[in-house]
Amino acid sequence: MTDPNPEGGRQIEQLIHEEALKFYKLANSLEIENNQRMSSKMKSIREDQQE
Repeated sequence: MTDPNPEGGRQIEQLIHEEALKFYKLANSLEIENNQRMSSKMKSIREDQQE
C-alpha cells in the first residue's frame, strides 16, 4: 500500500529530527555547564590544599 501523504511523513520526520536536535543541544550545554562547575570545584580544592 502506498502512503497517501508521503510529504506528511517527511514533515513528521523533520519535526522529530528538530526536536531531537534541541534535546541533544540542551544535554550538551548542561554537560558543559556541569564540567565547568566540577572543574572550578577541583581548582578551589587544589587551592585550599596549597594553603
